[in-house]
This record gives sequence, structure tokens and C-alpha cells, in this order.
Amino acid sequence: MNLLDEILFYFVELPKFWKGLEKLENDAERWVYFLKHAGSLEVVPPQLDRPPFEDAFATLRRSNLTPEELELYEKYWIAKQDEIGAIRAAERRGQIQSKQQAILQVLEARFGVVPQPLQQIQALTELEKLDSLLALAASYPSLQAFREAAGQ
Repeated sequence: MNLLDEILFYFVELPKFWKGLEKLENDAERWVYFLKHAGSLEVVPPQLDRPPFEDAFATLRRSNLTPEELELYEKYWIAKQDEIGAIRAAERRGQIQSKQQAILQVLEARFGVVPQPLQQIQALTELEKLDSLLALAASYPSLQAFREAAGQ
């Protein structure tokens, strides 16, 4: 298979493209419209309000920024990504703590006080391992059987 067999080429004379937003029928026409009118559009029209076109508009806006504005814009997005990363890390910590507590609660409900060595569950941070231990905690007939199966 040749890579060129998978590529479509469109040759367009922009001045001759006359379709308005409401008449656009496919993405090729939407791209031609974008290329012809990008310089005059102030906002993303509803017909182009989806990821590839939104990304193209964002790139267009960035290309018109002064160096100072571009630096501020980049700092904003770095801070935004840092914030998203912090939120995801906090969510993961919450999931881990929730599963750790659930395991200990199941063990305590089934077998009473959980001995200190089993408190090592709180050191585990792999969600898949914690899921497995939770299933074991609910199914093993004794604390000793759980401890052996869990490798504690």
C-alpha cells in the first residue's frame, strides 16, 4: 500500500468559493470557508465550533499576538496545565485513600480489629492492586487467609 493512496488533494481557488456558513456540507468545504474568511472572523461560528476548527482559530489568534502577549498567553497555559495536573494528582490520591480505607473497613467489619502489619495496605498506591485486595478482603474466610493471599 502506498501512502499517497490514502491522501486526498483539494485544489481550490478561494476567490471563487462562494458558499456561506449555512450552506457548508462537509469538512472540506468548512476548511475552505475557514481559509477564506479566517482573517475577518471575530468568533468561531457555530458551524465551525468543533476541535479541528477551534484549534485552527486558536492558532490564528496566537499568530496575531505581540511577543509580550504571546509570553503571557504561554504562561497562562502552563499554569492551566499545572492546575489540571494538580487536580488529577489529587483525584488519584483520593481514589487511593478511598480504596485503602474500604479494604481496612471490610477487614474490620468481617474480622474485628486489624493487626498493625495489615496497616501496610496504606502504603500501597497501585489502584489495580488495591482493587484486588478489596476483592480478597470481601471473599477470604479468615484474616490469616487474606494475609497469605495478599502477601502480607
